[in-house]
Amino acid sequence: MDLSETKQREETKRDAAYDPAQRWQHIQDTITWAEANLPYDQRRNRPRVSNHPCSPSTPQNPSLPQEDPAPSTSPKNNPDAG
Repeated sequence: MDLSETKQREETKRDAAYDPAQRWQHIQDTITWAEANLPYDQRRNRPRVSNHPCSPSTPQNPSLPQEDPAPSTSPKNNPDAG
């Protein structure tokens, strides 16, 4: 019997004794840990625009119409108000 047969037999015994729910939980924990420890620029579902120093800055699109700010309703800034 060589080492690869022994290794295969031991792996088969270990896998048979491993509770599938616990195995799945361990896999999920490992994925969560790995994603939490990724560098910022390699994380999934990160925002497109961020203030983080590693985030590339996204310039505003000049072809989009810009909205004017809403007029002030304060009586101090509105001569028509009361």
